[in-house]
Amino acid sequence: MTPAGSSYSGCRCYWEGSIIVNSLRLERRGQAPVCRTIAALTVALCVAFATAANASAQDLYVQSGAASGGTGSQFSPLNSLAAVEQTSATGDRIHVVPSAGVLDGGIRLKRGQKLIGLGPDVAGETGNLSALPAISNTSATRLAGDAVRLADDATVENIAIRSAHRGAIYGLDTVGVRIIGNDVTNQNTSCTKGFLVQPFNIPTGIPFISIPATPIIAPQNAWAAIMVDGKTSNGSVAIERNYVHDSKCGDGIDIRTTSSAQLNVNIEQNTVTRIAQGPNLGLIGSVLAIGLQALDNSVIRATQDRNTQTYIGSADADCEGQFQNTAGAGQIFTTIDRNTFAHGIGGFSCNGLEAVISTGSGRIDVELTNSTFEDNVGDMLQAANLGAGSTMNFVADNVVVDGTTERGGNPPGSSDGGLNPIPFNIGDCLLAGNNGGGSRTRVTIRNSRFSRCNNGISLFSNVGIFNKFGPTKRLNATFQNSTIADNAKYGLHTAAFSPVDQYDVRFDSTEVTRNGGAGVSFEAPLANQYNGRFDLGGGSLGSPGRNCLYGNGRADLEATNLKLSARSNWWGRVGAPKRSQLRASWPFGRIATDSGLATKPGCGKL
Repeated sequence: MTPAGSSYSGCRCYWEGSIIVNSLRLERRGQAPVCRTIAALTVALCVAFATAANASAQDLYVQSGAASGGTGSQFSPLNSLAAVEQTSATGDRIHVVPSAGVLDGGIRLKRGQKLIGLGPDVAGETGNLSALPAISNTSATRLAGDAVRLADDATVENIAIRSAHRGAIYGLDTVGVRIIGNDVTNQNTSCTKGFLVQPFNIPTGIPFISIPATPIIAPQNAWAAIMVDGKTSNGSVAIERNYVHDSKCGDGIDIRTTSSAQLNVNIEQNTVTRIAQGPNLGLIGSVLAIGLQALDNSVIRATQDRNTQTYIGSADADCEGQFQNTAGAGQIFTTIDRNTFAHGIGGFSCNGLEAVISTGSGRIDVELTNSTFEDNVGDMLQAANLGAGSTMNFVADNVVVDGTTERGGNPPGSSDGGLNPIPFNIGDCLLAGNNGGGSRTRVTIRNSRFSRCNNGISLFSNVGIFNKFGPTKRLNATFQNSTIADNAKYGLHTAAFSPVDQYDVRFDSTEVTRNGGAGVSFEAPLANQYNGRFDLGGGSLGSPGRNCLYGNGRADLEATNLKLSARSNWWGRVGAPKRSQLRASWPFGRIATDSGLATKPGCGKL
């Protein structure tokens, strides 16, 4: 029997010299797991716990280098993955005994089976261990080159996957799976194609012009180390505490759904580092650390917590730390908490996080909290609603974005114009906006800091004539208690290049300082939008003001063909703003201010 108040979560036994060492894992409800290594504990105790957990299952042992003719017991392990696969039945526990060698050939799990590596935790620690519960699959002739093929309710835990011709761990329409604490390296040595970013519309800063989606505009990724696909499945997947690293051609962790599949995914405490894009992926390629994709009518609901992506990419790569993509009517809802991204490697299209609705009427909701993104080439964060009739909701709360290197020119139509007609991948801290008729985008920024980028934040709406021509339904943004500072050009730049039915931007308690160009700039280049509400204090959206707007290289606040309210703010000194701090372009630009604040408020996030 399991001790009262506890639940059995696994028992790992392995040989160390001539002593049997047992690692007994007990997990108290509501508490973190407690692990102890107990020397000289009898094998019977370990087996008793396992038997109590599942009386109908058997325990089988396999070890590289074991003698031939083994029975699969602890004392006579099998010596190949093929043998243990053939011997095992549904629900069995397969224990991989640490060895200096590697079990090659891959394994197809059966429903409810557990593939468990014995010995110390391997994730991120393989360089310190002389013996590993290691497997691989170096041939394409078995399981298409996958090292582990999943089944419903299967568990893969504490396995060191040293090489895979294609994927390290793969499942199709498998639910109830748990992929826990594995160390994966050198996957996809064949550079097999995998995740395909769907063809997308390319917006421009030229009114009513966009580049229609074509198959040419579809970045091709390589197969992922850990990948779960769903076509008809409806269930859950858990991917936790894995360490994916050092591969030359492949994504890290990918979840893809099509047709009517619905997956609830928990992605927690995984590290993906030093993975490269790889050659020969077609005209356009990319590499994703963690990727989600929902097509057709499928849905992904993902909870992500304490994941890390570092040194993602390679020379000229399109690297992505976090990536979400829909087409058709696909939907993705994801919360991303305590995420760390650092050191993107590649070209101007590298992003720390990209959420993109390629085409169609789908939806992406991203709630990003308590996270850091630093040192990247292109835009750090992107919320690109490029569909038609589609919905994008993006929230950043307590997020720090710092340091991009791309300094591309802004679109020619902007007041800080350049030669680049495409308003993204120019090194912004955050880019968000619409590109199709009937689409809706909402951006909420709270308690966050955006610094040392090309532009701090860019918000755009521009409907291309080939993407359900007509006004977008909504471009709304709220900024509260945040800081946008030390960026090369704009602090915030928002522009409507085509009509928007509801165009609302609210600022309160936010600091915009020391940016090289304008601090906050609102534009409607063709004077096509007069009913928007732009409230930096005292306006119709209820902002109390208390913003700090000063010290920028050009005007601190600009309005082109739009009317702004900016009362009860701090302009770097007591009283009203200087004339040079405001720039309202006629005939329709207006900025309503007052006598300002007498003392500096507690604006911004340091």
